[in-house]
Amino acid sequence: LKKTATPQFFFAPDTQRYTAMFSDVALVKPCVTCHNEHKQSPKSDWRLNDIMGATTWAYPAESVSFEEMIRIIAALREGFADAYTAYVEKTKSFATPPPTGERWPADGFYIPSSDVFMAEAQRRLSTGTMEKILSLLQEKQTAKTARAMAYRLEAQMAFWVK
Repeated sequence: LKKTATPQFFFAPDTQRYTAMFSDVALVKPCVTCHNEHKQSPKSDWRLNDIMGATTWAYPAESVSFEEMIRIIAALREGFADAYTAYVEKTKSFATPPPTGERWPADGFYIPSSDVFMAEAQRRLSTGTMEKILSLLQEKQTAKTARAMAYRLEAQMAFWVK
């Protein structure tokens, strides 16, 4: 994972879980700076695009139903909101807390409120999520159509062979 940044998928026999690992990449300078300056950071020379770790997902089944996938997406979004809200609360304990509201760190020493952050996260993620769902449905439909065509062809061949 660290060498290629390619997601890894495997079954972990010790936990009996299907596991997926995705690289956590240092994508923006403020994250790099914060991690380099943090007392508990494992190192202090992070650079942009470094792989800083991995996000690991484990699930008891190899695949999920459409309904399960929708519930997982909803839970993931709720988790993002909870994590960001906790971060906003933590910033209130900083010696100089950043103002919270409509503005972003790109505008200066600010952070967006939880509502502003989640609205932007949903705006950015919704299209990609929907495109992936639709492509999965298309793949499923294509596979179903291919199976039906194969059965018809097999039936036609059986008819002509007799």
